[in-house]
Amino acid sequence: MEKDPIFKKHEISGIAPPINLSCIFTIGICIMFFLSLFYSTLITLIPIIYFNIVILIGFSYTIAYTSYYLNIIFKIRDKTSSMIMTTILALFATYFQWVFYLYILSSENITPLNDVSYIVDLLLDPMYLIEFINELNKIGAWDIGDVTINGSELWLIWLGEALITLGISLRIYYSFDMKPFSEEDNQWYNKTKINTDFEFINLKKTFLEEFYKNPIVTLNSLKKGDGTRQSNVYVFSSKSQNMFLISIENSIVNKKGRKEYSEVLKPCFLNRNHLIEIKEKFTIV
Repeated sequence: MEKDPIFKKHEISGIAPPINLSCIFTIGICIMFFLSLFYSTLITLIPIIYFNIVILIGFSYTIAYTSYYLNIIFKIRDKTSSMIMTTILALFATYFQWVFYLYILSSENITPLNDVSYIVDLLLDPMYLIEFINELNKIGAWDIGDVTINGSELWLIWLGEALITLGISLRIYYSFDMKPFSEEDNQWYNKTKINTDFEFINLKKTFLEEFYKNPIVTLNSLKKGDGTRQSNVYVFSSKSQNMFLISIENSIVNKKGRKEYSEVLKPCFLNRNHLIEIKEKFTIV
């Protein structure tokens, strides 16, 4: 049986206005500048390797979330463009981190406002920065016991840090779901949730076949979830209230106590009559 036309899948437009991307780039670079200063200060003043690893992960997460919220604010509807922008911000953050790290190491007192020209030289002259990094590599950045870490080992550590920053930033950003966007209203759909934890949907194909015939009856036939295995139903609305979307996902708590999600129904257009019935049967929050 063919799907009811009202359940037509919502397609992402893929629109990414160049002027919006330029704004993200400009604002993002400014944020990365100060974020890198804060990060470099922490890892330099507190040279504890385990602490540095935690800070590095936090640094990478912050880059991903910064890119995500900027892309939301400036209405970028193309995941590829967003991922490229995240990559650019991560690379600039890494570069700025090196600038401030070397500045802090070479300064007796951290007074960036009084040393603007020196910081600018490091920022604008990559060759000078690379020369400085080479000299540091020969001397060694830190000691582990009686062993000074330098040479190829230190290069590998620095390369690993850069790859971790880029890898985590992209992985976290990729995990973000792109909310449906209303081109008519020029805004993201408002996401709400049916305030009921339904049972885990095992037979997705069978469930969807029934759901397409009669969504209200099908949802009403679901039992309640047990807290560890369940499904959630989301409703999306736009400002004009002419178009509505519905989506469904399964969630399961793994052995580590974390929730894992899997898609049952991608955002599809919902008939107003069906929405009214859903609101009569369930509470939407």
